[in-house]
Amino acid sequence: MLKSASKPISAMLCIMIAFMVIFQAVPAQVAKAANQAITMDRSAYLEGESISITYSGASKKDWIGLYPKGSVPEGSSPSLTWSYTDVSGQPDGKMTFSKSLPPGDYEAIYMEDGGYHIFARVPFSIVSLKSPERLDFVDTDADPEHIAGDLNIKNPADVSNILNYNLYWGNDVGRLNGQPVIASIPLTVTGATYSEYETYTFAVNTPIPNGATKLFVYAHSLAGESTESAEIAIPGVPVKKLLVSFEVITDMHITNNKNHVHNKNIEDALRDIIALNPDSSGLMMVGDNTENGTEAEYKELERIFNLYKNDLPETYFVQGNHDVRWSDWGKTSELFAKYTNMKSSYFDVWINGYHFIFIGTEKGLKDYSYLSETQLKWLDEKLAEHASKDKPKFIFHHQPLKNTVAGANEGTLKTNYWYGVRQDTELKKILTKHPQSILFSGHTHWELGAKDTMYNAKYATMFNAAATSYLYTDENKSKDGSQGYFVEVYDDKVLVKGRDFSNDRWIPNAQFEVSLGAQIPVVDPATDPDLTLSNPTIKMVKGAYTPAEAVQVAYTSSVREDWIGIFPEGTVLNKTEKPIAKQKTNTIQQPDGTVTFAGLNLAPGKYDAVYVGEAEYRTDNDNLELGRVTFEVSDQAVERPFVVTSATMATNTVMVDASLTVKPTGKLDKAVVVFQLMKGNTPISIASYEAKVPAEGSTFNAKFNVNRKDGYQVRVLVVSDFGADLTNVGTLLAEPVTINE
Repeated sequence: MLKSASKPISAMLCIMIAFMVIFQAVPAQVAKAANQAITMDRSAYLEGESISITYSGASKKDWIGLYPKGSVPEGSSPSLTWSYTDVSGQPDGKMTFSKSLPPGDYEAIYMEDGGYHIFARVPFSIVSLKSPERLDFVDTDADPEHIAGDLNIKNPADVSNILNYNLYWGNDVGRLNGQPVIASIPLTVTGATYSEYETYTFAVNTPIPNGATKLFVYAHSLAGESTESAEIAIPGVPVKKLLVSFEVITDMHITNNKNHVHNKNIEDALRDIIALNPDSSGLMMVGDNTENGTEAEYKELERIFNLYKNDLPETYFVQGNHDVRWSDWGKTSELFAKYTNMKSSYFDVWINGYHFIFIGTEKGLKDYSYLSETQLKWLDEKLAEHASKDKPKFIFHHQPLKNTVAGANEGTLKTNYWYGVRQDTELKKILTKHPQSILFSGHTHWELGAKDTMYNAKYATMFNAAATSYLYTDENKSKDGSQGYFVEVYDDKVLVKGRDFSNDRWIPNAQFEVSLGAQIPVVDPATDPDLTLSNPTIKMVKGAYTPAEAVQVAYTSSVREDWIGIFPEGTVLNKTEKPIAKQKTNTIQQPDGTVTFAGLNLAPGKYDAVYVGEAEYRTDNDNLELGRVTFEVSDQAVERPFVVTSATMATNTVMVDASLTVKPTGKLDKAVVVFQLMKGNTPISIASYEAKVPAEGSTFNAKFNVNRKDGYQVRVLVVSDFGADLTNVGTLLAEPVTINE
């Protein structure tokens, strides 16, 4: 018997009317005080939903807090959650609170400059909404393309807040795209109680839309539809054979404390996986398996997985940055191999005829992965192995590619750098050759259902796999939660189904269908704006210097705390090794630029310029070498095939107007003259000329539309060839000169 069966109808109706009065009394609200205002996008929210607030007139440390209705926001009545407006933008902005509040009545209160002077307050409600318990349906139409008969919807024990049910066509990933609601079905009352069932009758010869295999029913209230639904397969519709199924989870961040929430979350996720898919073909772990990569944490990982080893499928791991960045990559990789039984940082397996490829970092960088040329060549070959345009290949890598999936888009996260492959361009070019690939990544922790959870605009299909430890929102704020994917592979499609492990439910807006054979847009690498991060390189502007000369080193694809250092030749880097001199690339130019070391007065001999990646993060990995080039310092003048006979800057003009006369010293008569406008050590602009230089010499000129009085100088190189910038120059043909006024 339903719990509500003993309640008199008058009491039930009063409850429903009371909720309706509350909702109707609080329409989309605006509360004002002076020039400050807040607006809530809705007056009621479902339990667990994020709460969005738009505000205006903010300054200083104004803030908004959520409180139980009627609270006095001071002293013993702290907010349930809060945020400063300057985090979301001033004077106007929008903030979203993801903290889950229990059902009840609340207020959003807008206050002045870190204090408790109230600008505005607006009420809202949190309501609980249950989905139907189950559906029953017998199709009375023999035609497989039509249905008819009664669909019975069993009401939940708690029907409060339910106004009606919404009925939809659907398939294995949820509601069918492009199909409107079939019907809205109200609740009915029998005698003194609500009916146990609601019924919707499909008329004779009701056509089944193309692609529909299921019926879904959601509860509906004034706060919206329930997040969960009841579903039933449509009788008689052919069911595709499941060929392989697997799960994808990432960013466990296991600690050495077995009671830590991260550890508890992964245990809960594993139980959910075992219960829902006992016949799984594999469990794919996409990195950040541990918080710090310590042996104690790996022992805890081993303990947790041993609890379920008899029920879990074969499990595969790759390393994430948290697994490697705290100590020597070789040592952390030994622990990784010991406790996960993965024998390499990259490997592949075949499961039921499908190719699964796992790639991982080969250096212990702070945030990024580093994929060697050998690994990338291996990946390209593996993707071509038994390839078919109608058969997917699954790739797993911890960090996402730049400007692809959720949390990795530079346009919305200019300071977070959550993308993270040093060979981003090289990997994208490989994927472009294999558009059937489906790449799963973690690292960003972005919740499933956020913008760009699935990405297939270029290269291949990619999925952000969220995290089991904690989540991030599109507002770049952390929240509690544990999520991952269940993946089903059929002969014509792949279903990727987002799962909320914390609440044991599917995530409605994270259910995806990838059609096999679908074309990924082809891009031209020469014009693709997202191919800006490549394998880092280092190159000397010239190979030999005199002791008094400034040493110049060109570099490409630098990020964050990268630096260039000068060391004695053959120096083996370690945590304590100190360079003769060093400069961070972010103080000069990124991603590409030229470092100038002036005033070193190096003794004659050989030296190395070393490219050091993502350093200075309180770790043993502070001196990770990404590249090295040797140069010589000699007190002997180097004979060049050209000589600069004059170099001047005009003083009769406001702009920078530099001239240089070059004369050949031997048989060579072809050269490229490069003028580089500098302000201090910062390159501003470049002009270059390629010409045949006669025996009597030639004069070259460059004009730059800047005020010469503002401290500019022009550096001039005569070289054998020249690319787009000074990171790509040929042999130095004359001694460099710097032209000042």
